[in-house]
Amino acid sequence: MNPNWSQGDIPINSKRLHYTRTGEATGECADDIRPQWHPRVKKELVRRLYENDARGLRDEDLIARVGFALLLRCQSILIATEAHAGRATCPRCEAIIPHHSQPDEALVCARCGWQTTWAAYHRSYRDRQLFGGGAVDAFRNYAEIYPQARAARERMLLIDQLLHAFHTQLTRDTSRPAACNLIAGKSSDILVFLDRLTFGEGSAPELQQAHAAWQATAMESDWMRNVLRESRRRRAGREGD
Repeated sequence: MNPNWSQGDIPINSKRLHYTRTGEATGECADDIRPQWHPRVKKELVRRLYENDARGLRDEDLIARVGFALLLRCQSILIATEAHAGRATCPRCEAIIPHHSQPDEALVCARCGWQTTWAAYHRSYRDRQLFGGGAVDAFRNYAEIYPQARAARERMLLIDQLLHAFHTQLTRDTSRPAACNLIAGKSSDILVFLDRLTFGEGSAPELQQAHAAWQATAMESDWMRNVLRESRRRRAGREGD
């Protein structure tokens, strides 16, 4: 990431879906150009972000680094979710390719001629936590609002709001944290990680309130409540030794 982005403008017009050329010709994609998706953010970066905030330290470079990584990840999630709904993005020119989700269906970009099959395109994002599901509104809101934020505090609050969002089902029940799409790791590990985020006297009141609300919501879900209770029990046992 360009270090100047932490203090200046975020390059909103940079390519949202980058591509790579594979080393060998597979014939799956035209010119062996295939979609590449931005990865989930490492836990250590998020942990450092909250530890600094708890001490009252506003590391603008770290905030920008995490915030921009989350922005790219959200953009990838939105593109993959749109592709799943029948609107694939061309990795070469970013034009939209309508399709009917049939495995052998040819996806041909009307603008630049790039092509592949839906099966190959689907494989590029399958099992990578890129489907927005019940948290797609949270990902979309962040992708729209974060690029406009300039102050470090505003960016930190937007990051926190995103990480404390949940997937909701049609019944409005909470199913899992949205952070499962954003932070690297298993769902249960991410749940425990979020529960243990560091807060202190230097933390913004809004962050502490959001975390308390997140914990209360998580405890309403059977699986999340069981994971958190077991994690807290083990932690209390270690601290009591």
